[in-house]
Amino acid sequence: MGIRPQALDGFDHLKPEEIRAFCPKHLKDVPPKAFKNMGPEHLKDMPQQALEGMTLIQFEQLPPEALGGLEAHNMHGLPPKVIRELDPNHLSHFNKEQFQSMPSRGIAKMMVNLDPDKNQPDDVRPLLQEDGLGLEDDGTLNPPPGTELDFQPKQPHSMPSRGELPEIPDFSNCFCLGGRVPPGKTNVLEGLNQGLAQAGLPEFTFKQRDEDSILNVEGSIQGRGLKGAFIPDVNNMTQADENARPGMSKDEERDQYAITTPNGHKIPFIPAPNNSECVSKIVGEAGRFQMGEGGDVLLKRPGEKRHIIVVMFNPFVAQSELSPGVHFMNTRTGQEKAMMVCEDGTMQPMRPTVLSPDKFIERGLKFDGVEQIRHRMDGTFKVKFKGQVLNLEPTLDVGVEPVVEGEQQIEPDIALQQDGTLEYAVQNEMELLRFKLRIRQ
Repeated sequence: MGIRPQALDGFDHLKPEEIRAFCPKHLKDVPPKAFKNMGPEHLKDMPQQALEGMTLIQFEQLPPEALGGLEAHNMHGLPPKVIRELDPNHLSHFNKEQFQSMPSRGIAKMMVNLDPDKNQPDDVRPLLQEDGLGLEDDGTLNPPPGTELDFQPKQPHSMPSRGELPEIPDFSNCFCLGGRVPPGKTNVLEGLNQGLAQAGLPEFTFKQRDEDSILNVEGSIQGRGLKGAFIPDVNNMTQADENARPGMSKDEERDQYAITTPNGHKIPFIPAPNNSECVSKIVGEAGRFQMGEGGDVLLKRPGEKRHIIVVMFNPFVAQSELSPGVHFMNTRTGQEKAMMVCEDGTMQPMRPTVLSPDKFIERGLKFDGVEQIRHRMDGTFKVKFKGQVLNLEPTLDVGVEPVVEGEQQIEPDIALQQDGTLEYAVQNEMELLRFKLRIRQ
């Protein structure tokens, strides 16, 4: 980026291509006074991702009429904390046609994060299509089948200082205006438990941890207690067909389970670590961990032989007599796996995957002949290539190279190696990570 965001006193002298180069950090660094004279023409070119960096102090300086420049491609980039500050005056400046042209998840994000104390249903309905998302007088949202869902993020998010989890929805809310549960209606968590009961698992219940927002499910089968840990697959939460029954289903291609609630919300789940505090202790004072929306967990443990690994957790928790820490072993098929054991003896197996699997898929689909790529819940990938099915198995060994500060962000890349494996390179902060994936038929 050729400009210094910290030195900006306004946006008038910026070219459209310079505004389109903003990222969240750039926008966050712009002094609030620079927003006083911001106009619709400036917000029109701001990238959706960059708007996620807008602060409340910056928004307070923004003229309401500037919101008229937001378009379908970037409007849903406003962060939830900013959306919650919108009032009817702000909403009146939104471009109705652009609002209705947003992806359905973008519209859902706006609806569930508006403050219902500031905005009544009649203030919001003018923005909605008559045959689209319905809004009842009590604030309940009625999505047509296929609508992508969104929910308010869970707050507060008290993660350990050495850990980072993706933004996880607050399932004590509902798919309603502002997320507020109307009298007589149920929240998402209650709906999930009703879905489990309909699936023949009434003894199992979901609970959402206040510490890190991870969802635990507990119950017993034939007297044997089971406990699992998940996060919702936020990119694939949808409204089911009208004739869909509440219960549990499985996506065989991704080996992924989903629960359909009595309200028709179909929510797939991704395996997660059972206890983020345990993971924080395992990586140590000098280490850290980060989990992505796709379930990929990066563990950084300085001083270890494998000081960086990226894994998918097995969601089910067992007991182990091994010492606390990360243990490595081989499977019967020769593929290596790992186990994390906590101080209380709880254990979860881990299988290797890659960082940012969504970026891997996006890059992989650009190869000629690649028709489809699916990320499985065991960390592997299923690829349809020129009519045949291939399986890609990541390994635990990760190459790490430093990135020179100030250099342009390195784009993700995939290359075929001489030994017949694939190498996936992706930048994470100031390091370039290289992953090796074996190709199996």
